[in-house]
Amino acid sequence: MFQSLGSSLLVSFLASCAVAAVQIPPLRTANKSPEIVPGGYVVELESTGNGATSADFYSNVTSSNIDLTPRMTLDHMLFNGLSFIVAPEHDNASTVEVIQSFSSVKKIWPLRLYTRPSAQVSTSFKPKEVTSASALNKRAPLERRASADVDDYIVHQMGGVDKLREQGYAGEGMFVAIVDTGVDYNHPSLGGGFGPGFKVAYGTDLVGDAYNGTNAPIPDDDPMDCIGHGTHVSGIVGANNDPLGFSGVVPNATLGMWKVFGCYDNVGNDVLIHAFNLAFEAGADVITCSVGGRNGWIEDPWDVAVERIQQAGTPCTIAAGNDGANGAFDSSGAADSIGAISVGSVDSVDTPLAAARGNFILEGSESPFGYLPASLPNGSSSDFGTLSAPLYALEFDTTVIDDGCSALPSTTPDLSGYVVLIRRGTCTFDIKLTNVAAYGATKVLLYNNVDSAIIYPTITVTTVDTAMVTMDQGAAWISSLAAGLNVTIEMLPLADTGVYALQIPNTITGGTMSVFSSWSPTNEMQIKPEVSAPGGNILSTYPISQGSYQVLSGTSMATPYIAGVVALLKQINPSLTPAEITNRLGTTATPLQYNDGGSTYGYLAPVIQQGGGLVNAFAAAHYGSLLNVSKLELNDTAHFTAKHSFTLTNTGSTPVTYTLTNDGAITAYTFFEDMVNIPIPQYFPVDLIEVPGTIRFVPSTEITVAPGAVQTIEAHFTRPQGIEDQRIPQWSGFISINGTNGESLNLPYAGASGNLADLPMFSGSWKVALYDNNFYTEVGENETFVLAGPNSSYVPDRMFEMTFVNAMGCKIVHVDIVPADAHGLPMVLGEQVLGQFPGFPEEYLVRQQGFPVIDVDVWWNGTMANGSYVPPGNYHFLVRALKLFGDPTNSSDYQAVKSVPFNIKYI
Repeated sequence: MFQSLGSSLLVSFLASCAVAAVQIPPLRTANKSPEIVPGGYVVELESTGNGATSADFYSNVTSSNIDLTPRMTLDHMLFNGLSFIVAPEHDNASTVEVIQSFSSVKKIWPLRLYTRPSAQVSTSFKPKEVTSASALNKRAPLERRASADVDDYIVHQMGGVDKLREQGYAGEGMFVAIVDTGVDYNHPSLGGGFGPGFKVAYGTDLVGDAYNGTNAPIPDDDPMDCIGHGTHVSGIVGANNDPLGFSGVVPNATLGMWKVFGCYDNVGNDVLIHAFNLAFEAGADVITCSVGGRNGWIEDPWDVAVERIQQAGTPCTIAAGNDGANGAFDSSGAADSIGAISVGSVDSVDTPLAAARGNFILEGSESPFGYLPASLPNGSSSDFGTLSAPLYALEFDTTVIDDGCSALPSTTPDLSGYVVLIRRGTCTFDIKLTNVAAYGATKVLLYNNVDSAIIYPTITVTTVDTAMVTMDQGAAWISSLAAGLNVTIEMLPLADTGVYALQIPNTITGGTMSVFSSWSPTNEMQIKPEVSAPGGNILSTYPISQGSYQVLSGTSMATPYIAGVVALLKQINPSLTPAEITNRLGTTATPLQYNDGGSTYGYLAPVIQQGGGLVNAFAAAHYGSLLNVSKLELNDTAHFTAKHSFTLTNTGSTPVTYTLTNDGAITAYTFFEDMVNIPIPQYFPVDLIEVPGTIRFVPSTEITVAPGAVQTIEAHFTRPQGIEDQRIPQWSGFISINGTNGESLNLPYAGASGNLADLPMFSGSWKVALYDNNFYTEVGENETFVLAGPNSSYVPDRMFEMTFVNAMGCKIVHVDIVPADAHGLPMVLGEQVLGQFPGFPEEYLVRQQGFPVIDVDVWWNGTMANGSYVPPGNYHFLVRALKLFGDPTNSSDYQAVKSVPFNIKYI
């Protein structure tokens, strides 16, 4: 949309939208579509001949008497352009037309704002009473492994990174560029400094801390993070030597940080274009960015920049977005770009929990453990002080349900010199403590009776220092004691102890798609994401001033993981192109079962949610069976492509026989069953149906490929039958290719039944409405509004707003002003109109996504898009939205709705 004075997006509820008998679903998420900076534009300059310069452009501006303020110069080898802000009095369609006519201008776009995906804080990673930042590095476990040795970090096991680490690959020689909120490079796990010789060796601050997206960037040389997001992302890519026991995917890689946010959450697409191109020109092996906004289109200049960078040989990983609650057709930002590696999120199988740190000694070897101190009646925590004492267990049976619940036998030794280990269960903690205190116990460790998160025990027996450890830790100690081994517990006062990261099994959603991960397809039926990675409940670095560590969830966390995997692939196979990397990631991934946030089901999650599935870094790096595509996009019924061809290459030294099967995923309906009264896509969890499509393979379902040979395979698809096509069911699955060499490939495919072009853009009660904004009530026919005319100082006592709802993403919306007696006026798409509403036509709208309605809501002062006023008279607004796959020049491809007529007068 070419934004003009007076346009805004307002959240409102249309009273006329609902029929009384219809229950309106509750609000699930807020609208996060990219906003437009008032008067802001991005221009690409012509690159033919010697190429145009910014001086050429501003010379044209001066000669055209356009009042504007330069914002950024985008002088790059892949994108030669600039951005600027037009003064309000010149910000109209006529000005845009003049600028587009300059010989120096290739194309002009609105200046859009994007946000960092709102990563969810899973836990404040700091246990009670552990307040010393310096304590984070105390009591590190002995004999820590080298960074390229065996890696048992759980998220690396999930994604196959651990196996590459065992082979000695840790990103040596790789340069990962990060575009984010900055980085606390002083964090010891991120190198402790910035510049040549440090881990974070490259980058800059492109905007300054005061930048909020709309004001002018004020760059400086210091990419220090004041939000935290970028520091967390940086740790996922490249943290090393961390005392909490985790590492980045490529701990030995060099990092660069191009800071594009101030201490706020918005960034302009001009800044993102600049950052990506600077990272490319700095020689990055991969660029990663966890920034986005509800989108579904690929025509933004940021999309253009990303596509060119990938075509030039540098892969880009971009977050798929955190709007999974909105259901289908809700992909994000430049993740939709052609060639971009869009990344979805998978919940970690373990949830990190911050605990106080202790050590235990077994057979002369010292190891750390985590515990939560008991809460005392005065609000303080139980503190063991400085301690070194042997461990004593009341029972060696780890299934006993009432450990310590009865008076201890008379044979019990004096417990005053021990740390007593007791299983949780049956009776209160106080009863257990009272019973062991009778034999002199002053130190007790309770171990959990279930394999889930531990708690801070609440006690009143203050004479016994008490804490809780996990079930696994307690069982391991019991096993050692039962074998006759000695276990010694060592602790420090809480003020001096370090933090320990407990890993609590996530038995509900672990290893499945995060419910927040955004769903595709795009508005033109492209599949996103390409692949998914651990992004739910991820422990990583955080600014030292904000606690040094944090557990966050989001596709923001999954995206740098994939960037690290891409760096590993390039380290192992330096000649890989971005397309080859994408093909490997998407077809070697592991398809995941569907989870609705509470249960995991026996069918695969839709491809439009998971892409290829959970990344398998080892397979992507080493498989000798390769496909030349990463996915098959089948489109809707009207544009259905039934036949798809792809090639399978055997790069090995022996023949391999492959078996091909169709593993259908669950089919997901796009729309509610009641499409008349609720004409918008469903939000998560959506209605599902187990009706897959079918595939016939040519030449056969079993083929043998000789060493070094390439086999062409045809897949002939048949759409699912017996489903409600009008609800646009999204059907998908995987072509599973299993070789006798032990390698398994999974080629994702997805399509939709029904014709997207038949979908109503405005449906049923959803309409164009006018509102009196003094009382915000819908106005009736032929009401009169008195407005301030040209050069008038009159302040109207009532204004009105025009509002409409687009149920689906829309490539272009026209809002024309039509007089009651329309004769001899210009024809626009077959209708005589006086002119366009200011700020229209608006391009590339995102779809509606929930309740209350997020409608396009604009107030009007009587002007048209060219800046002139309409004459006094009777008018109505004609709103026309281009249907999906429609021709913008064909009036029959639009759905049109009218407002009620109204009268305009001026003072």
